[in-house]
Amino acid sequence: MVFVGAMKILAVTVVLAGAVAGNELITKKTRYPMALSRKVIHVLSTVIVCAGTWFMDYRLYAIVGAIFVPLTILFRRKAFKSLADRSEASYGEVALPVGIALAALLPIGREGFILSVLFMGLSDTAGYAAGKWLKRPRLLFGKTLPGSLAFFLSALIICLPFGLPLPHAGLLAAVGAVTELASPYGLDNATVPPLTGLVFMLL
Repeated sequence: MVFVGAMKILAVTVVLAGAVAGNELITKKTRYPMALSRKVIHVLSTVIVCAGTWFMDYRLYAIVGAIFVPLTILFRRKAFKSLADRSEASYGEVALPVGIALAALLPIGREGFILSVLFMGLSDTAGYAAGKWLKRPRLLFGKTLPGSLAFFLSALIICLPFGLPLPHAGLLAAVGAVTELASPYGLDNATVPPLTGLVFMLL
């Protein structure tokens, strides 16, 4: 069992690392915007993580996250520059595996883990896009009301396939949106998954 678990962890780690490396290569070859590159790998990595729960216990992502934290710290400004085009202002690429690892430590089951990770990957990106498009009114840390509303609405939509009662889905979406708003420097990647996971656990 230990060997099988280790092989699954290795497989997911290789796939994630390959996705990051592939995105970096495409970015360098095509020269498409760094901000777009960062969001592409942000969404892709969370989708890969969620897909991985079909064959691997979600709790093993605590180890996968622990592997990627030092890797992102070491290579964020060197090998994978597209991940850190805002390296002076954001620690999002380091915070992302932290958030995944923390959510994996919670007894929230596969569904709760997937929800918390999708909030980080999809709802955060929806909020980012809305905030870039509609830049006013601003709230905290340069974030906007349209961005927070987009996060909330997308998180609410994400909850629907999981069959959550609407009040529960609304609470989870609201906690995610408020947590994202109150987390500066890209640290929402580390705070949204565990905090929404905790609320899911209490529902």
